[in-house]
Amino acid sequence: MTRHNRIPQRKRIFIGCEGESERSYAALLQQLLRGRSAQRDELCIFLAKKLSIQLIWQDPCHEAVLLRHLLDCEQRRPPTSRESEEQLKVQWPGYVKNFGKDRLRERIDMTALLRVIRYEPELAVLLKLIKLVQ
Repeated sequence: MTRHNRIPQRKRIFIGCEGESERSYAALLQQLLRGRSAQRDELCIFLAKKLSIQLIWQDPCHEAVLLRHLLDCEQRRPPTSRESEEQLKVQWPGYVKNFGKDRLRERIDMTALLRVIRYEPELAVLLKLIKLVQ
């Protein structure tokens, strides 16, 4: 990543997530888990609204959203976690699950964020809320 493309640090915000690699990125939940329990889904949505938490459902998983950050992969929608991870590894040799923020930063810069938010409206809302994009 070139220096001019680096995302400048803004104020710190609390982000809830499911795993280590997601902790560096946004409030993300696996779409694959949605729908397994209507009661849990309703409670999650209720609590998020009550606490003013922005939910972002990854479709179908974190690796699929990472894949969509990459050039010419923006519209890919692998149907499963396994296929998502396989496609991501083809496009990003050396990728392993649970990359931390320093490793993600190697490929995900402002250009990648601007590319992906055209196809990830919930992520676009979050990035606007934190004033990372307009």
